[in-house]
Amino acid sequence: MKHTLYTLLEPLGLYKLRQNSLIDAELAAYGAGLSLVEQALEELHAQAFVQTAYGEGLLRHEKLVGLQERGGVALHTRRQLVLYRLSTSPFDFTLEGMHGSVRARAWTPKSWKTRRTRA
Repeated sequence: MKHTLYTLLEPLGLYKLRQNSLIDAELAAYGAGLSLVEQALEELHAQAFVQTAYGEGLLRHEKLVGLQERGGVALHTRRQLVLYRLSTSPFDFTLEGMHGSVRARAWTPKSWKTRRTRA
């Protein structure tokens, strides 16, 4: 980060950018602080999206859509369940849509029996 600050300030010619100067120490402090902010923003960005969320961030997404904590379920599967919950539409009220809803609840029925209605 300090190098980036040097690169941005050097063309301006406002500062004498030398090693072991007060400006050098000030830029190092700014760089350290900005690196922490950058790390926090990267973490926030990762947790904001279901596809990249993990740990507590993924738990928040699961709670938001009404899923309970599932110990031992793979991260990819948990993300898929949340995404499916977020993508439900009125067109999901078909037999295939209902099957998808059951899968989204992480239920695994032994069989998918369908009844035929008599005309």
